[in-house]
Amino acid sequence: MNKKFLSLALCLIFTCACNNSSNKSISSSDAINVDILQYKVEFKDQFEALADIYNEQNPDVHINVMSIGGGSDYNSVLKSKLASSNQPAIFNIGGLQDTKDYMSMLVDLKNTKAAQNALKGTLDGVSMNDKVYGLPYNVEGYGLIYNKDIFAKAKKS
Repeated sequence: MNKKFLSLALCLIFTCACNNSSNKSISSSDAINVDILQYKVEFKDQFEALADIYNEQNPDVHINVMSIGGGSDYNSVLKSKLASSNQPAIFNIGGLQDTKDYMSMLVDLKNTKAAQNALKGTLDGVSMNDKVYGLPYNVEGYGLIYNKDIFAKAKKS
């Protein structure tokens, strides 16, 4: 994972989520809370560290990162949160089907620097109708490894 890209993406998202505030001084009772629900538990520490850095630089904003995974059903938790009065401002979507399922809650991010700097193909699963509804923060590779000796023996049989 490219920590610089993750930092850029999160800071951009935090800025977008908090953009409704004006430049005037905000009292502590007017502090902005941004809840993030995410399912990459292997990035939990990095997300929280970046949120802490952002919180230090923006004391009127509190970012709360909730990581769901490691045996927990993220989709059930997400649906429950979205049906409650405690909805996350930012959450993971897992591709095109999630983009369709949550379309009414998503914002077009096409004109953001992060979307414009995304690697070719990484926005395909979150793009529809010439709009971009998510930003990548991780790219994973999957593959199959096989034992060629076992396949050779099976071919001879």
